[in-house]
Amino acid sequence: MAETVDILVDGLGSASQARVRRWLKEVGEPVLAFEPLVEIETDQATIELRARSVGTLIGATAQSGDIVSAGAVIGGIIPGRSQTAESVYREPAWRNDFPLLSQVAAWLGWKR
Repeated sequence: MAETVDILVDGLGSASQARVRRWLKEVGEPVLAFEPLVEIETDQATIELRARSVGTLIGATAQSGDIVSAGAVIGGIIPGRSQTAESVYREPAWRNDFPLLSQVAAWLGWKR
C-alpha cells in the first residue's frame, strides 16, 4: 500500500488556529504538485494550502467551517501520477506550435 502525503495546516504565521473556508478539490480527484487544495483563514489572512505531491486526494478530515490548529493533518494524498498529471506532463499544448520546443521535449524523453 502506498504511503500517503499529509495535508498539513501550515503558513499561519503567529496564529495558532484557522477556520477551513472551503475545499477547492473533491475527495477522489487527481491533484498536481503545488495545486491549491483548500482555503483556510485566520483573523489576518486567507491562505491556500497546496498539494505537496502529484496524486489523488483521498481524504478531507476537516470540513468547511471547522476550526483547525497549526500543524494539524486535515487530509491526505496518495502519491502517483494521475491521468490529469500525465496530460500536463506528456501533452503540452505548445508541441505543435513550436517545433524547436517539440524537438527539445523529444530529446528530454517527453513522449507524445
